[in-house]
Amino acid sequence: LRNRKKDGTLFWELTSISPIRNAHGDVTNFVAVKEDVTEQKVAEKRLQAYGREQRLLNALLRIGMEQLSMDEMLQGCLDEIVRSTWLSPAKAGAVFLVENTPDVLALRAERDLSPEIATLCDRVSFGRCLCGRAAASGEIVFADCVDDRHETRFEGMQPHGHYGVPMRSADKLLGVINLYLPNGYQRDTREEEFLRVVGSTMAGFIERKRSQESLREKDEQLRQSQKLEIVGQLAGGIAHEFNNLLQAIGGYTQYAMRGLSPEETNDLKNSFAYT
Repeated sequence: LRNRKKDGTLFWELTSISPIRNAHGDVTNFVAVKEDVTEQKVAEKRLQAYGREQRLLNALLRIGMEQLSMDEMLQGCLDEIVRSTWLSPAKAGAVFLVENTPDVLALRAERDLSPEIATLCDRVSFGRCLCGRAAASGEIVFADCVDDRHETRFEGMQPHGHYGVPMRSADKLLGVINLYLPNGYQRDTREEEFLRVVGSTMAGFIERKRSQESLREKDEQLRQSQKLEIVGQLAGGIAHEFNNLLQAIGGYTQYAMRGLSPEETNDLKNSFAYT
């Protein structure tokens, strides 16, 4: 149970309480033996946290290694994170990527966003709102409520908090994970440390997918180039053979025309010209 020391400090204790009875069997006193097990409880909680963190990372790694498109991979990872209610109690979030437009985040995956937010946050500039601030700073941004930094709003929006988690590979920002939190949520430094690991893990997935897509594009370009080369060789071969046939036809025609009179030759030429 949880108890309090004389100085007001809370601690966990393991307690065994036994009654003392008199000769008539009546309980007259109690003897309590108590042991401070705070360190054991803390270690137990850490072990439990480590276990669930590893299970989530294993799930993300499995998705990241599958043969999926970029959007399928991002959606699958987001779904796993949101299903981990200890990490995403509000069960809603989004993933943004930095794409062709510099300093702009593009919404690529979402779970349980309101239609208004999905529309308003389709593109988010660096420095704007919580996601944009996470992108601009490269650091996790936390909010326990809709404060002044939450510039993207709409009428009827429910109170909530956020984690904005940058996805970084070395010094390169690839995107931001946005997780919704209940209003008044308590900030947790251990959660933030783990979210940094999640962000860097997903950044690795994104770079891998982009490398695969680039290789596929180059392979396709090479195949198209090889096809054109083969077609060119085939056309050149056909033209060469056709030219040989034409030369043979021309030679036999000239030979056949030797025995014709001038009038017959002109008639034959006119006939070919007409054809």
